[in-house]
Amino acid sequence: MKCSTTGIMMLATLGIGATAGVAHAGAITGQIAVALRISSGCQVTNGASGNDSIGNMGTLDFGTVSPTWNSPLAANLSGQGTSGQLQVTCAPGITAFTVTVDGGLRGNRTLGYAQNTVAYEVFQNPARSVTYPIGTPKTFNVPQDGSAVTVPIYGAVTPNPSTAKVAGTYADTLLMTLNF
Repeated sequence: MKCSTTGIMMLATLGIGATAGVAHAGAITGQIAVALRISSGCQVTNGASGNDSIGNMGTLDFGTVSPTWNSPLAANLSGQGTSGQLQVTCAPGITAFTVTVDGGLRGNRTLGYAQNTVAYEVFQNPARSVTYPIGTPKTFNVPQDGSAVTVPIYGAVTPNPSTAKVAGTYADTLLMTLNF
């Protein structure tokens, strides 16, 4: 009787599997690369979560008034959780940063509606006694422990008791620049 090699192999393979009664599994070991890159810089938050706040530092809203008003109008920076302030957190090694606030769309910090304007100012303190001069950097020191630095932003409009303003929504957009 003649046996073929192929038949023996097949028999041997079937025999091993049949007698063991258990399927053998193999094992493969491999590597997974894991990485995290932390850039050197500062992060500004206005209390919002996620990336919705990128480029949006908040709003100074002076509310709604009649065409004349006898008292100064005050506004605190608003945004989710701002309380008139931004928070800046910097990477280790950054010891200070500057904040510069420009003059707005017309360059002179005026709210505009059609050809009408109302002047306003931006301040560094709740008492509204220390301004952010137009285009002049204000330096903030970063604590060694890396905790957040508060950047206060407050606004005010002087009283307008005698000259009635045209009704409308007066607006402006300030550009705040953070350099570190």
